Amino acid sequence: MRTRYVPTISGLLLAGLLLSTGVRAADDGHWPHRVLITNDDGIDAAGIAALARAFAPIADTYVVAPVHNQSGTSNYARVMQTGRLNVTPREFEPGVRAWAVDGYPADCVIVGSLALMDDRPDLVISGINHGDNLGPDWIGSGTVGAARTAALGGVPTIAVSTVDDPAPETLSAASDWIVALARTELVRDMTPGRYLTVSIPAAPEVRGVRVTQRADLLSVPTFSRLPSDDSSTRQTWVVDGLRTRQTKIPADSDEILFKAGYIVVVPMQVDENDETSRRRLAADPGALPSWAARSGTD
Repeated sequence: MRTRYVPTISGLLLAGLLLSTGVRAADDGHWPHRVLITNDDGIDAAGIAALARAFAPIADTYVVAPVHNQSGTSNYARVMQTGRLNVTPREFEPGVRAWAVDGYPADCVIVGSLALMDDRPDLVISGINHGDNLGPDWIGSGTVGAARTAALGGVPTIAVSTVDDPAPETLSAASDWIVALARTELVRDMTPGRYLTVSIPAAPEVRGVRVTQRADLLSVPTFSRLPSDDSSTRQTWVVDGLRTRQTKIPADSDEILFKAGYIVVVPMQVDENDETSRRRLAADPGALPSWAARSGTD
């Protein structure tokens, strides 16, 4: 099958600006009209197929996902570095147009929204991720990174994760619930720069839905050094485990509620500006060192 090349990074950046300021289609009671689905597990993952099956009857559904598993790649975009992506059409669920991208989840959102779809998406869904994304996992998650990229472009977005090794019935029930969530005013009227992360327990264990906060829980890798040849100065260190920084986790945090069997919904925003610090520093001219321009050389 012939591979399609998308080479113009300057055009993508210009189109991205237009995407972020575009006007959404009028709501005729059948929103969303066009849905873009991506993930970080790869286009052959069961979770993305389940979502596509659920959305295809209600909207024009497009799947644009990585060729290979790209978990843990955050919102890194290869196209921003190379200006080029390899994109291959794929056979998928009935009524779904699909492409596999030799890139990252964020690449899939960019090329899907700006090149492959007939018009900008009304909604982007990232998932269903294999394994949860709780606590600080959002910062490195490719699933959430794709959602962050779409939200930056002003598109309502949901990042969806579930348990490890989800059963087909879990994926089916999760997909149906995400369709119901997508059709609410909460999602339809989401303002630019905001998105939702959702983690769904195994279907038979779901006790309800909670809007909550992220747990203050940090897992960091532990390393060990491999023996090396005495003639070489190169060292090799390998990750041999994870160490968790234990803190007092609120009972209403995503970690606790998810383990108790609740679907947890965490509202997120792309803007990381610290407005409190900005106001404080702006009011205190002496808080930052001054700059004296030099003349000549020392």
